[in-house]
Amino acid sequence: GHAAASAVKQTSLRLFRSVGEQQGAAALLLSLGETEFVQGNHIQAENYLGESLSVFRTLNDEAGIGRCLNIMGKLVMQHGDFGTAE
Repeated sequence: GHAAASAVKQTSLRLFRSVGEQQGAAALLLSLGETEFVQGNHIQAENYLGESLSVFRTLNDEAGIGRCLNIMGKLVMQHGDFGTAE
């Protein structure tokens, strides 16, 4: 299930990073963040999403930035910590 999929994503993330493929790494970080969010692991989700957002911003990828901010907004709504919303 989720653990196996997460392990595959982690391996893929290492491969993307090793070859300098930032777009793929950012997309995987976003996917990992979404998965952690759905599973209720909000701290880990925030870490993945923050890293993904940083890469998407570096790449000027507006769609990726939007997706990250959308999920981060949902995370903040569930957490109730509006001070950290971007």
